Amino acid sequence: MKEIMVIVGYECNNMCLFCSVGDQDRLFNRTYDDIVQNMADDYKNGFKSIQFLGGEATIRKDIIKIVKKAKEIGYEKISFETNGRMFCNEMFTKRIIEAGLTHVTFSIHGHTAEIHDTLTQAPGSFEQAVRGIQEVKKYEGVVVAINHVVTRVNYKNLSDFLGFIEQFGISWILFIFINPIANARKNYRILVPKLSETMKFMRDAIISSNGYKTRISIQNIPLCILGEYDELSTTIDDQRDVTVNFEDEKKPQLSDKIEELKIRPDKCYSCKKNGICEGVWKGYYELFGDDELKPVT
Repeated sequence: MKEIMVIVGYECNNMCLFCSVGDQDRLFNRTYDDIVQNMADDYKNGFKSIQFLGGEATIRKDIIKIVKKAKEIGYEKISFETNGRMFCNEMFTKRIIEAGLTHVTFSIHGHTAEIHDTLTQAPGSFEQAVRGIQEVKKYEGVVVAINHVVTRVNYKNLSDFLGFIEQFGISWILFIFINPIANARKNYRILVPKLSETMKFMRDAIISSNGYKTRISIQNIPLCILGEYDELSTTIDDQRDVTVNFEDEKKPQLSDKIEELKIRPDKCYSCKKNGICEGVWKGYYELFGDDELKPVT
């Protein structure tokens, strides 16, 4: 199913240390009419799935109206990528699901308030997000997933995080190794762990989750470092047909940025995974070099 990702604006009620938007344009929101026109055009062009992104899309005063319009247009799958805080409001959750919401991906970055709130710089955000998951899970048929940005603050707690999340009946969790973009670039030296060190804890987490119902995917870790777990990489696992929509600009998800922001060092060209691996972030390469990368032969 073709999916359109609609960026509704950059306003947000968190101040995440790793935010890929940063400080610029945080108060910018697209108009309702602009969003509706794009939704209608995209549907005519064959898109049947729509995901709303920000910033934080749920804090828009007209967001329920937008979701309702998406359903009226005919979208079969209507989803959000969200920090989850608004969903702690029982009435908001009820209204937006009744409007047509079918899938929610919560961004949760720790199994404790101390870890999560440190990264979001929003005291109370963990408690609100967890309550949000609980509210959404009251509605049978709404699919809940998790995004978890892996940083130096939380990478040693991946097993604990998976154990914590399992209680909620989550369908899927995506571990995202921190991107050196915007706020994350400013804080990169503080926030980025070494890939090889991270993988030790990632491996333990995967093993400890044996028997869990939650499906695991991993983003931004080179395939040679993932090793036997490379099938969990979104490079291989994510086969969605996705386009990002912002105002009049449409482009395949991140494809225009990958070549700019990632690098394949010379040694990568002898690797049999070279044709599918995206390489490593340039910001990471500048900091740590390529000693950890071992071509697969």
